[in-house]
Formats: sequence, structure tokens, C-alpha cells
Amino acid sequence: MTGVIGYARVSSDEQAKENNSLAVQNEKIARRCADEGWELLTVVTASESARTMERDGLKKALAYCRQHRGKVKQFIVAELSRLARNAHDQAELIVTLKQMGIELVSIDDPVTDDSAVGKLVRNMIGAINQFFSDALSERTRDRMAAAARSGRYLAKAPIGYVNKNKRLQIDPQRAPLVREAFELVASGRFATIEAVRKVIITLGLTTPSGGKLTPQTFSRMLVNPLYAGWIVSGDIKVRGVHEAIVPEEIWNAVQERVAGKSAPHKKVSEDFPLRGLVKCAGCKRPLTAGWARGRNAKYPRYWCWTKGCRAVGANRDELERHFFLLLASMGPTEELLAKLPEIVAVRWRDRKERIASDASRLSKRLEELATLNRKAIKANAWRDRARRLRCAEARACRRDATGQRPDKGFGF
Repeated sequence: MTGVIGYARVSSDEQAKENNSLAVQNEKIARRCADEGWELLTVVTASESARTMERDGLKKALAYCRQHRGKVKQFIVAELSRLARNAHDQAELIVTLKQMGIELVSIDDPVTDDSAVGKLVRNMIGAINQFFSDALSERTRDRMAAAARSGRYLAKAPIGYVNKNKRLQIDPQRAPLVREAFELVASGRFATIEAVRKVIITLGLTTPSGGKLTPQTFSRMLVNPLYAGWIVSGDIKVRGVHEAIVPEEIWNAVQERVAGKSAPHKKVSEDFPLRGLVKCAGCKRPLTAGWARGRNAKYPRYWCWTKGCRAVGANRDELERHFFLLLASMGPTEELLAKLPEIVAVRWRDRKERIASDASRLSKRLEELATLNRKAIKANAWRDRARRLRCAEARACRRDATGQRPDKGFGF
């Protein structure tokens, strides 16, 4: 008996539903092995593009060949396009398999052996597959560029948006949280961006699939100009037809924060609490403050920094003493004291409304998570049942073809 490994691949949902689906490829491989009397050791199935050698399914198949070197004699595919969409990659894979003593078998391309005609046909098929892949890529790039120039976004919607009628629409659940994340980063209320991510996760922001918002995903979100209403593709930058989630000025402030070009300005200083509050008597602009270097020490001072004015320059302790005396001479009026209970009641009512709103949003989020968990459990149960049915059907097909019960090593 000759040991055989099968490799079945699709690159899109459309292919998975058509006549070249994984089930169809598996059936072809099983039928060919039964006709030739080969022992089918395993079939590696994958949903991946064949435009590169860096794909998990292919790596898994080659690793199996190396692990069972000497036992695997044939590497079987439904057609050569399932193995590679690049003539160079196809030739490299054939050489790699040959070095391990393994023959490549293509069911739908029968004349691909090592004869002169077989090599010619094999190379022609590889070139045709590469031409088809390259032409498809060029058409896709042209369509994407045309869409970008018209302000449309054709890719999968990022967090905060949904794809609807081939246009981006605001996600009513996630868009407010995305806007909140940008505002928190721009405000500088948190020392790090990671702290903002943890806060926004607590508020309920997740990926479109309901997964956790990772640091990498959050970082990509903060630098995506799509949220400010821009479509950027290569050298193309145009205003999108979609609604922006983040105002332009907030998005620019976030970019500066992310790039580290400017740290958020500390408005209140422990050393100079009146900086920016007390104004110059000459130009009416807020005073700045700092430590002035003297001959032997540094001295705290407030001064006017407006060019052409410089009317004020005062010692910190002296200025703050005058400010304290001014506050001491001021007191609340009877009218203000009379309205104080009403003011407190209004503030307390507003606070309770915010708390109730946040509690309602979090409760809805918990209900959504519970629903998603139930759906995930149900989907896993159906998937396991479908897998068992496919395995049972495959064993039945093998039994009908060979008249023998399949061994335990047979599987899809």
C-alpha cells in the first residue's frame, strides 16, 4: 500500500459554496485513492490564499510529509491551482516534495508527470494560474482605487461602523464608545493610552465579532483617518461619503499624543497654582510662572510673557499672599446661600441620571454578552454535529468504494 496525503484549499466563501468546495475536493481525493488502491493517511484542509508560501495549511501538510518521510509517497490535490497560484511557488513545491521522495498528483490535470510533455503542461498551467491571480489582483486594485477616489470604503468596516448596502454606516452601539476613547486620549486625563484602553473596555467596547479589544487593535483604531471622515488609499486622500465619528481637531490631537510629539499640557501646577488664572494688569493676558535662576539659587516667580508688555513680574509667595487676602475678603451672598439647596439638588439629579444611564447601558451589554455566549455554544454544537456527519458520510463512501471498513487513520 502506498501512503498518500491530500491537500484541499479554498480562498473565499464563494469558492467554499461552489463546485470546488472542500467537500468536493475531499471526495475527489478519496475516490482517486480508492481507485488506485492507495492508503490515504490524512487530508489537510484549509481556507487560505495560494498567492504566497506563508500559509498555515500548506505548512501543516509539508510538516506531515517530513514527519512521515518514507511512508508518504504521493501528495495529491484536486488541481494545481489548489497547490499554488504562482509558477515559481509551484515549481519550488514540486522540488521540495521530490527531495522527500514524494510525487505530486493532480486529479484534474492528469498529464503533469516528469516527462517532457508533463513538464510543459505543468509549467503552462502554473503560468495560467499566475496570470489569473495577477489579473484578478489588478482588477481589485483598480476597483478599490476608483472607490477611494469617490469617497467610498469597500473593505470590512472597522470598529464603530457596519457595512450596509455597500456603504459604511454608524454602529449605534460601538460608535459612542469609539468617540469616547478618542476624547479620553486627546484630553490627557490618563497618563498612558493603555489606561484609556482598559477604561473603554470596562465601558463595553469590543471588536465587531464581540472579541476583546487588544492593544494592537486599539492602536490601529487611534491612527485610522476613517474615523475623522477621510478615505486614505496609497496616494489618495479624499473626504469619505460616510459620517465621521470623531471631529477633526480631536483626531489631530490624538495623532500628536500617539506620536509623542506633545504631551498633554498640565494646566494645574502644584508649584504655581495661579498660573493661567491671574492676569496681567497691562495686557490682560494670563500670567505664566516658573523657577527663575539666580546667582546662587532658583526663585519662584510669576510674570507676563506677552511680547512688548512685560508689565508684571512678581515673587510667587507675595502674589499668592495677596490672592489669599482677596479671597478672604470675599464671601457668599444671602441670595447665593438661599439658592444653594436648589443648585445641589439639580446637580444631584443630573448625577443620578448619568448613573442610571450608565447602569442601563452596562445591563444591556451584559445581556448582549449572554446572548452571544448562548449563540456561540449553539454554533459549536451544530459544527461538531456537522463534522461528525461528514466523517460518517466519508466512511460510508469509502466502504462503498472498497467494500472494506476504513481504518482509524482515515479522516477529513
